[in-house]
Amino acid sequence: MIQHTVSDINAPDLESVNSDVTLDTALERMFGTGQPQLGVIHNDNLAGIISHRDITRVLHLSDQINQNGSILEKPVIMAVNRSFTRVKSDDDLFTLFDKLADAPYVLIEDDGDPKVLRDVRLHQFLKDEIKEFLLIEEIERTIRNIIRQ
Repeated sequence: MIQHTVSDINAPDLESVNSDVTLDTALERMFGTGQPQLGVIHNDNLAGIISHRDITRVLHLSDQINQNGSILEKPVIMAVNRSFTRVKSDDDLFTLFDKLADAPYVLIEDDGDPKVLRDVRLHQFLKDEIKEFLLIEEIERTIRNIIRQ
């Protein structure tokens, strides 16, 4: 039986910004790269990850407390998610399923550059993997119907 691992899924490198850039700049970078989350680097280390969701949450909270001034001009570090989920590239897909059940993305940390894997990418991988099996099943059904006739 073939055992797939996290490394079988094509996950993009985690794009990063420095912790002192503004939330507005982080949003622009997300839209520019097409990545809905970015790593936040503080003192040459990954301090956390920020996503569209994190920025939206901060904007919503600032509205509730009537924050003066533009919250989008504040440093990105104020909205960073420090409790993101991690996996290793040699983890099996069942471990990945469990992790993605609780989070919209996971960080793949190994010796190389960190990568980020979203649940959408896993769905696409699974769709691509089972497509051939579904075609085989359809061929079998067609043959059975021909034999019955």
